[in-house]
Amino acid sequence: MKRLVYPKLVTLMGGIGLGLALMYFVAIGLTFVSGWEDWSEYFVPRALYFLLLPYTCLIVHVVLRNHVGRSLLKSGAYEEAVEYSQRRIKASLVRGKRESANQRLVCARGLVGLGDYEQARELLADQHKKLPGSYAMEARRWLFELALRDDDREAAQKLVVDDPKSEKSARGELVAILACEAELALRNGEIDRYRDTIEAAMWKKARHPRTLLCRAVAMVEFEDAEDKADEILDLLELAQASNEREIPARRGELTALRALVIARCGRREEAARLLDLARREPGDHWSKTVIAEVAEEID
Repeated sequence: MKRLVYPKLVTLMGGIGLGLALMYFVAIGLTFVSGWEDWSEYFVPRALYFLLLPYTCLIVHVVLRNHVGRSLLKSGAYEEAVEYSQRRIKASLVRGKRESANQRLVCARGLVGLGDYEQARELLADQHKKLPGSYAMEARRWLFELALRDDDREAAQKLVVDDPKSEKSARGELVAILACEAELALRNGEIDRYRDTIEAAMWKKARHPRTLLCRAVAMVEFEDAEDKADEILDLLELAQASNEREIPARRGELTALRALVIARCGRREEAARLLDLARREPGDHWSKTVIAEVAEEID
């Protein structure tokens, strides 16, 4: 309920601000009307004070409307985020390029949350070359994620950042892109590239959830599960909430990975229950691929 009230309050704040602004201009006009001299004497010395209320309401509205969508995404309200942002994607006289870029990304991420990858991809196509500031890097990151979810390695390779050291903005998104590149290297069996890239990501932000997830996947692939089981499961748990909130279809994949680790420790019945749960969780192409590979090893 709370997540639905927030956008309505922000919209209401804008309406109040516009109404008060209109009343302010009417009040100014009345100072020039014959017979309103008393009003003019009262209003003119206090004109700036009367301006503060509509100005404050409108400023608060403009600032908060750029955060409504992000708040909805954080709470998992993907439909509401798409509904709120899709009407605000185009720049206009009352909406700058940066705000429209933010709304575009919110809408795309909401579509990812709903599993509509194709429409999200269309919304972001080539935007990593056009959007202002850090939004370009964020668009690149999400195009990279979508390519990985579809296991489109050719498309993913085109989104690799050539010179990460030259990027000054969007540090968190750059870390996520490096983690995506490390995951791509894992899938291609390029171990040296994986190690170099994940090290670069960890150097920038070792505890980033996307980095933790990639490290967990690598450990499942290469480490002795019996010796490292607790560490792998801890990494998966640390990475789970954030990564599943961003891409709910990862839930089946992460559940299957936990099942695989547990199975390698000899706990076959528990692993079988987790695998059955993974099959019933939300999934996409890559999740189904991982679940099938895990099932083949466990069964």
